[in-house]
Amino acid sequence: MIRRILRSVFLFVVVSGSWAGAWLEDFDAAKKASSASGKPILVDVTGSDWCPPCRQMEAEVFSRPDFLPAATAKYVLLRLDFPRNTPQSERLRVQNKQLAERYPFEGFPTYFLMDSQGLLSGKHTGYLPGGVTAFLSMVSAMDAQRLTLAGLDDAVKKAAAGTAKAQAEDALFRQAETWGLTSQYGELPTRIIQEDKDGQAGLKARYQTYNAFNRLLATWSDASDFHKAVDDLDQLATRALAWPDLRQRVLFTKAMVWLNALSDEFRARDALWQVRALGADTPVGRRAAALLDQLP
Repeated sequence: MIRRILRSVFLFVVVSGSWAGAWLEDFDAAKKASSASGKPILVDVTGSDWCPPCRQMEAEVFSRPDFLPAATAKYVLLRLDFPRNTPQSERLRVQNKQLAERYPFEGFPTYFLMDSQGLLSGKHTGYLPGGVTAFLSMVSAMDAQRLTLAGLDDAVKKAAAGTAKAQAEDALFRQAETWGLTSQYGELPTRIIQEDKDGQAGLKARYQTYNAFNRLLATWSDASDFHKAVDDLDQLATRALAWPDLRQRVLFTKAMVWLNALSDEFRARDALWQVRALGADTPVGRRAAALLDQLP
């Protein structure tokens, strides 16, 4: 009996020790490991010493004994930590800041799946209930998205210039939008406009409106006249009538201007109801619903 107990303790120590360095912190090292192994990189963006949902995920997923063996069999693990009180080397601090600019995210924790070149195939922000099984299932779904994006990218490369190319690029960009991955396809809207220069594919006007919206997004928070920002967004929403998904994002931004810049909860609520009416099950529709629940 004692011999079996000692053997179990020995095996626990050996197994635990073998996973001690499973999480890399250096992005270049993770890319090299991914390239050598053929495994995609699973990224955990965390605030380890201050973020409650990050700590909850650590307790329910990453510290569980069944997580690391399953995860390291399929993925290279990279942790990007943004601590507030824990000492961190200047090299890591600068690296993580640069990566946050390259891969924008909306909150902590955020999880990315990417290939050895840093091309994203999946993104999830926030706490995920369900423990190890649910988490690995989510990552597996991200991996399936990688194949879809690769297929769409291949279709773009094979498409003839003009209308066919614009339609293939639009299909790739729309799918990336659905999965929150447009940051790595930032050149596509302009390319689509160029390929559909005569408007035959019906895409030129959409992406001109999309680009105008992004220009406004980049400047509205610095505006001196927020009522003009609302007027500009109203004009863009009218231009986007033919594209409900784009109109929904424009109206959501309008709601944020009313709420955060002009402190008008009544008008913000009205805009959020319009957003929700355009699609309650879209990511933007769900964000609008969550804000509506919080407003008095």
